[in-house]
Amino acid sequence: MNRRLAVALCGLLLAGCRTASPRKEEAPVQPEVLAPLTVAPESADFEARVLEKDPEGCTWVESEGAVTVGSNETRSQAEAAAIQEARNLALKKLLGVKVTNRFMSFQSESMRGQDVLVSDITQAIRPGREIDMRVVDKGYRSVAGCRDCRYYVRLRSCIVPEADTADRDFSVEVKVSREVLYEGDSATLEITASKDCYIYLYDTYDVGGGKKRTDLLIPSQYAPEARVRAGKTWVFPDEEAKKLGLMALEAQLPADKPVVSVEEIRVIASKTPLPAKIHDPKIPNPRQSDDSGRSAVLRRLNSSRVEWVEDSAAISIFQKP
Repeated sequence: MNRRLAVALCGLLLAGCRTASPRKEEAPVQPEVLAPLTVAPESADFEARVLEKDPEGCTWVESEGAVTVGSNETRSQAEAAAIQEARNLALKKLLGVKVTNRFMSFQSESMRGQDVLVSDITQAIRPGREIDMRVVDKGYRSVAGCRDCRYYVRLRSCIVPEADTADRDFSVEVKVSREVLYEGDSATLEITASKDCYIYLYDTYDVGGGKKRTDLLIPSQYAPEARVRAGKTWVFPDEEAKKLGLMALEAQLPADKPVVSVEEIRVIASKTPLPAKIHDPKIPNPRQSDDSGRSAVLRRLNSSRVEWVEDSAAISIFQKP
């Protein structure tokens, strides 16, 4: 089993240079629920631009997002919310999807809502998928009378419309038993699919220097093949994993021991088993935008003829106070 537990969001998933936060971040004694982050007023003037067609079939769209931040939000939280806004704008531009609900009630440092919002949209409307992305600009910005009270992101998303032949009744959902954990805490995962399918789980997390890494959690020695029956919830670790000694998933911080690690677990469900040459994040794709492995897997899935769906969830892992 890989060294860590992590979940989503999105992931999620940030590429580009790292911007230092002007705030000093400290682990809270008890993570508290914050007021929802609000979209910056100037976001109403943002417009997305459709760029070039990618050789692998998706279309690049450049968009912007900005949120209002206060003294409690950290860079990670603000960045995820701004990416969410930029991604929504890109989807709307290319696919005509209008986001009417904003599920942005974050817990302290919890990115629940970043990729979850996008997953909710794609499962309900199924317009298409983002299979690659890169952050080309990000950071705090000031407005008149308010220093560093905005967080801004300029994003490029590569989006592919869903095929007309796609099974619109096929969906998958992943839930984590706890969204906010301290290092050493235990958690379990629940996965439910609408059709019989094979499950692949990925953990994406920050390794510093603006880079991400994606680990394959399942298949593993504890679950060489994970098959879920339609409508049945699979809990992991399951009984077979426990017989092999894995009683629970333990939250661990990356090696550099940041104050908090915002992480994503993404589940991919396919009706047929996937070969390693498709599902292994360590196998690079020459056109992927980052080195994390996430976009490499999604690009290969997009090029395959496999029927697949995805979902993600996010957690935050804190240093112990």
